[in-house]
Amino acid sequence: MTELKEIIEEWATKYKPMLHTPGETGKNKRFFLFDNIVAIPSFMSKLPDLKSPCVGYEFAQDGTIKGGMDKPVHVIYFLAKTGNMNPTDKQQSYEAIQEAKMHMQKFLAWLREQQEKRNIFRNINLETEELHYSTYGPFLNNWYAVFVELTDVQKVELCVDTKDYVE
Repeated sequence: MTELKEIIEEWATKYKPMLHTPGETGKNKRFFLFDNIVAIPSFMSKLPDLKSPCVGYEFAQDGTIKGGMDKPVHVIYFLAKTGNMNPTDKQQSYEAIQEAKMHMQKFLAWLREQQEKRNIFRNINLETEELHYSTYGPFLNNWYAVFVELTDVQKVELCVDTKDYVE
C-alpha cells in the first residue's frame, strides 16, 4: 500500500531543483516529516547546511468522518530560503514565497499527471479540484513556506468485530 509521504518523497528525488537523497544521512536531504507547523523552526535550526528548496509532510492530521467516508487532510510544506539573513527585506521575502508557491504548483501538476499515468494511487483518492494553501514565515530569519492541504477520501467500513471484545 503506497502512502502519500512516499509519493512526495519520490517527487522530491526526481524534481531537479531538489534532487532529494533519501535516507537519514542523505547528502542532499530535501524531504522531511514534521509533527506540525510549530515544529518546523526548531527542526530546521538543527540543520544549518540545509539547502533550498525543501518539501515537508505533516504527519499529524485533522479530518472528518461522514457517511462511511474518512476524509483525512494531508498538509505538505514547500520551503524556500531568501538570499540573505535580513527578514526586513520584503522584496526577497516576497520572492521566497513566490518560489515556494511555484514548487507547490509543480508538485500538484506532477501529482495529477501521476494519477492519470500510473496506478500508484490504489489507496489514495485525493481531492485536487479545490485546494487551500497558506504562507508561513519568516522563520530562522530567512526561510518561508507555502503549505497546501490535500483531502484524501477513503471509504470506511465501521463494523464491530467481536474478536476485539470480551464476552
